[in-house]
Amino acid sequence: MKQFLQFLLSIPLIIVNPTRVLTLFQVKNLDQRTNKILENDRVVKILALVGAIVFVVSIRYTPATPAPVYSETLTIPVERILNEHYTDLGSAIPQQVELTLSGNPAQVTMLRQTRDFRAILDLDALGPGEHANAILRLNEELPAEVTAILNPPVVNDVEIARLEEDTFKVVILPELPELPDYHRYSFGDIAVYPPEVTIRGPQRVLDEIEEVIVRIRVTADMVTPGTITGEVQVVPLRNHEWVRGVDVTPEFVSSQVIVHDLLRMVDIELSENLLNFPPNRYIFNDLTIDQTEIGLWGDFDALANWELYDQNTGTIMLPRLNFRDFTEGILHLVIELPTNVFAQIGEETVTNFEITVRLDYEEVPVTTAESEDADD
Repeated sequence: MKQFLQFLLSIPLIIVNPTRVLTLFQVKNLDQRTNKILENDRVVKILALVGAIVFVVSIRYTPATPAPVYSETLTIPVERILNEHYTDLGSAIPQQVELTLSGNPAQVTMLRQTRDFRAILDLDALGPGEHANAILRLNEELPAEVTAILNPPVVNDVEIARLEEDTFKVVILPELPELPDYHRYSFGDIAVYPPEVTIRGPQRVLDEIEEVIVRIRVTADMVTPGTITGEVQVVPLRNHEWVRGVDVTPEFVSSQVIVHDLLRMVDIELSENLLNFPPNRYIFNDLTIDQTEIGLWGDFDALANWELYDQNTGTIMLPRLNFRDFTEGILHLVIELPTNVFAQIGEETVTNFEITVRLDYEEVPVTTAESEDADD
């Protein structure tokens, strides 16, 4: 202790006159002077205080061992901020990005468990136009001891455009049911409600639209007027795929299908066997009709039960005809349809239709014997 106090006592002397201090240390009576100074209680207390301060300062400013750094990577969603009157067009904006937190393990774990992290993409701040880079930022403030890295930190090639509106007429594309070949259909006009749709999107996208279509499928059992609802499709809009920011109102369109515009084309055939045809007087050559098919609509169940209709072949078989009904080889045959079954003749809907049958025949040549018998 005495030596330590002697060292403290020599510090002022070293600072004031180092050469003199060396001389003093070489003098034999240095111990006597030191002892004389140390006999003063006040000096001892001051020296003890100085020593304590030096000791505390040396401990306080000793470099501490750095704490271990802990990192954890999270997947967080991307939140877009954009005015409702604008849209980002053709931008490859990710739905999620990676967030890496680094720092004290306890702090990182606490932040992961208690914070709702999101990557903010503020497109409003960019404004309309094309932007090479849009910076992502974290939605939460972090302690100074914790660092955060977003991957990727930016979104490349962002285009922001103002939304415009335009109206387009709806085109109906009816799809027929798959039926046997003898069930052939044709369509007339189909009413569409509403006839137009409103599309809201960037102007250059609206300029690319070729048409708005609605596909409707007509079922085989539709025998009364009915409403069919189909989804609106915009052509081309990138091969029928919706573009972000493009809205169609309404998304669905109803089509009022008038059944008599949906015709079942039915073949008409007749038997060549004539009643009361005198083969001894005439030679039968041919029997033809002026109409071989007709479009029908209405109650197809009633049609199926009609005695003249062959459901297996989808054919109207005309009844056997009487030779006596022909006038000069022509017969006008009126066909009455079953109840609730109608024929479409041009623009007219009828409950019966007329078939003109032509009979081709010739007289049997008379022999000489027969002619003499006739004269007798």
